[in-house]
Amino acid sequence: MITKSQRVLDYSYQLVRIFENFFIDYDTPETAEGVYDIIYLHRAETQDDFNGVIKYATNTTKFIIDITTESGNLQSFLDLFKILTELYPYKFYLIVDSDISSYLSTVNVNYETIQGFEIMFYAFTNPHSDSIIKLTRKKDFKFSNGYMSFNGNLRIQRIMLLLELLKSGIDMENTSFLFYMNTPDGCKFLRDEYDIMLISMKDSNLIDDTDFQILKTASVPKILDYDYTQPNANFNTLNELYKYPLNFITENVTGMVNGDESPYDMITFTEKTIKPFLAHQIPMIFGVYGLNSKLRELGFDLFDDFINHSSYENIKNPKIRLSKMIIELKRVLELDILEYHTNNKNRFLNNYIKVYELANKGFDILNNFRKLTLL
Repeated sequence: MITKSQRVLDYSYQLVRIFENFFIDYDTPETAEGVYDIIYLHRAETQDDFNGVIKYATNTTKFIIDITTESGNLQSFLDLFKILTELYPYKFYLIVDSDISSYLSTVNVNYETIQGFEIMFYAFTNPHSDSIIKLTRKKDFKFSNGYMSFNGNLRIQRIMLLLELLKSGIDMENTSFLFYMNTPDGCKFLRDEYDIMLISMKDSNLIDDTDFQILKTASVPKILDYDYTQPNANFNTLNELYKYPLNFITENVTGMVNGDESPYDMITFTEKTIKPFLAHQIPMIFGVYGLNSKLRELGFDLFDDFINHSSYENIKNPKIRLSKMIIELKRVLELDILEYHTNNKNRFLNNYIKVYELANKGFDILNNFRKLTLL
């Protein structure tokens, strides 16, 4: 572990997410005094408050920049981080829960990288983590036939999913569209912000006049067991609401307006992708192009004998890809999903176990970094 002789500052209050096991003692901004050997920062403070933290640094200070669980729009952060690390004399280490090898092979950077999807799995299963995904269903829990889709904060891809479901005629009884935004009073649905986004989508030709009217008159937020007039508490809890064997996920999606945009084919995803594996569900994930292939590469079973992922996953245009996904969802809903689930329980268990196998590898990656770099 890091010894107490090394002074460590957790400037972002998020060291607990992946590094709690590796530090004996550390300060936070409330107790910060003097200078530190190691300063731990998350993405927001690196982007927005770096000048505020350098008063605690010397030329020998090591900055650990941890952007795990916050890898959306990764390209823009890497562009900014490249500039920042060229301006200051410190030693920088970037921890990222993705694979940015293609970026690093093309762009010269002034920092070291600790990377891997395995780190993400550790971040969401580590008992000390503030982002741990908890399975709270009772042991006598029983699945019901059908699908579910929980959609949280206001994003273009979630509005597009709502539109496609409305146009398809698919039963939406077990779907939710909260469309909340962060406010000083918590996470709430703001109708004005929703309407502004619809106008923006129409102006950018992402939706036409007919689509605009469908979304404008849609009953939103569409909720399941949630009072949208109250602040939304976001807990990573898999409870009895996760009772359907098929889970349709909306993930980070780049380029909804202009097409997939990353020139480095970087794949990112969040806890939303992990949840169906922990909940013993079949995943259908609307995310960045290539996500399904990456999940298979990591060892996950996507149940290709039941879901025809090939009908949509190789389409680069995200809008068309989503439309094809809904066509496939409609086909699958005519089948007995519950019977398939019952007959393949071991495959779902294997996916569940795979999450923890990858998490263990994530621990090893971080521990090697500790031993080779921080001691």
